Amino acid sequence: MHFPSPVFTRTAVILLVEDDPSLRLSLRTFMEENGFLTHTASSRSQGQEMLRSLKPAVCLLDLNLPDGSGLDLLRLIVRENLPIRVIVMSAMPNEQLHRQFPPSVLAATMTKPVSPQHLLDWVDRITQT
Repeated sequence: MHFPSPVFTRTAVILLVEDDPSLRLSLRTFMEENGFLTHTASSRSQGQEMLRSLKPAVCLLDLNLPDGSGLDLLRLIVRENLPIRVIVMSAMPNEQLHRQFPPSVLAATMTKPVSPQHLLDWVDRITQT
């Protein structure tokens, strides 16, 4: 007789800031299927508002947004000392960001297209520490 594995319940709140509608939907669906409460924003201004109101554990952040740069949101997190860890997802390699932002804020940078499983591994690593 086979018993299913117990479902691992994740309680962390995630904010996904991504302007591409199909990527935003697919990543949100993937993170929710893996047990995370996932909110989305499609612009810098919407992301800023949600960072302050939700105070998510993790922010999955695109840098190229229609109304500005995701870097502004990284700076806001540092300036306001928000307890949010960020994973930057961008079409351009962004390793230099690790020199500009503390590891207490910037957890990882990923070049698009990102592997959902790799992203999930990072989110798990962040939320379990």
